[in-house]
Amino acid sequence: WIDRVAAPAMARHLRTLSWPSDLATPDGGFMIVRESTHRSSLLSLHRATIGVRLPMLVSSLGRAWLSWCTEDERAVTLERLRQRDDAASRGARDAAAVRRLIDQTRRRGYAINLGEWTEEPSVVGIGCPVMSDGHAIGAVNLVLQRNLVSERDLARRHAPMLQALADEISAGVAALRAA
Repeated sequence: WIDRVAAPAMARHLRTLSWPSDLATPDGGFMIVRESTHRSSLLSLHRATIGVRLPMLVSSLGRAWLSWCTEDERAVTLERLRQRDDAASRGARDAAAVRRLIDQTRRRGYAINLGEWTEEPSVVGIGCPVMSDGHAIGAVNLVLQRNLVSERDLARRHAPMLQALADEISAGVAALRAA
């Protein structure tokens, strides 16, 4: 579904989105980038992102997937994160904070990272889940420079365009599975 549905959809949406986007799936408590428009976007600061492991709790991709995955997947992932001792995973030990993050993300309708990831503090990311059968199987993001966009711009302009991409990919996944 990544090659047949997501990659073509991401390429089509690049003209509208302008900023680069990534598609990632969960793996071992991280989100692994499987497809990207970084190599094609004139606004990208990174050209090679496929295969990059992103932290689950501080990336918009991880937050989007975690907020819409199944309860079982969430429980297993959070337990795995609690067992690690890296800075990006320590937040999993605060169950109330994780619950707030998930609740806020679901209320907003998309995930957001406003520079909390210490490896990329100048980057803002928004993420939307790729859905199948009512739960997330991955997520797609939009990566922007923090000093060039406001939270209001993210909510009013960028999030609806990214949601349209996520919806198109999700519909394509459903069509593939029905075929």
